[in-house]
Amino acid sequence: MKISVLINNYNYAEYITECLNSVSQQTRSADEVIVVDDGSTDHSVEVIKKHSLNVTCITQSNQGQLAAITAAINQSSGDILCFLDSDDKWKPNYLEEILEAFNAPSAPDFVYVGLEKFGEETGPFRICEFSADTLIPSSRQILLTRRLYLGSPTSGNSIRAHRARELILKVSPAQFEDYRTCADNILVFGASLMGCRKMQLRALLVDYRVHTKNNYHQQQHDAQTKLYDKLKREKLIRELAQSLGLEFNIHTLYDAFKEQLKYSCEQSDLTTAYLKAPKKLKRMSTLYWKIRFRTTYHIARLKQNNH
Repeated sequence: MKISVLINNYNYAEYITECLNSVSQQTRSADEVIVVDDGSTDHSVEVIKKHSLNVTCITQSNQGQLAAITAAINQSSGDILCFLDSDDKWKPNYLEEILEAFNAPSAPDFVYVGLEKFGEETGPFRICEFSADTLIPSSRQILLTRRLYLGSPTSGNSIRAHRARELILKVSPAQFEDYRTCADNILVFGASLMGCRKMQLRALLVDYRVHTKNNYHQQQHDAQTKLYDKLKREKLIRELAQSLGLEFNIHTLYDAFKEQLKYSCEQSDLTTAYLKAPKKLKRMSTLYWKIRFRTTYHIARLKQNNH
């Protein structure tokens, strides 16, 4: 499979060299590297063009992160698209691990990994919901009921190209303006709503830079800001679901239980996530307990068979 690396940049001339170095030092080389400069006013473009890595550099007027990512997707020719913010870096084995995950028999559509902070803060920066490497066969129903963010910040996400192109077609002009930053919400929520099979890798394969220019990480997340962010996410999920003609369906959720059980009896975190999904829908409480009983029974039987 051909891998395209898609980098978005805005006024990060001081960081972009380290970012590109991390791509050039991969144990599995990228087949294509595209950098979209979103109207930088510093010397970013000059730095990008001088780098030894073979890069396709696209320049555009300042339109925001989502527009930059979209331009890169439209220009790309790879089978797998790996996204990278220009102030972040990858561990040397990132692309190798990603390709192995996509080539696995489970054939995920979307793979995301853990991150490690560096710069002004250090330490793990895991967004991962589950305690082990986990295939999520159906993330749509979990998102519609529990709003789980099954993904990473931009630099830890990768997706099959045809799925990314399907998703971009569903994005409205208003959403391009709303997501001038935090475009990873579009990728993560949109991929789930499209029915992508997701794979979470727990390994910390991305170096996530924390600095004063971080648009999201440096925000003061007081109660009002958190409420605004929640409402914005709810609006995005609702609008994307409507554009795809989706709604919560208990039968589809039950099918997800069965598929997950066939995949592995050891993913207790994932089973719990599925079981919790319809819990708040009181009119479905009877069905919830039926599903819980049956799922628990299947897990116990599978574990018994393994001993």
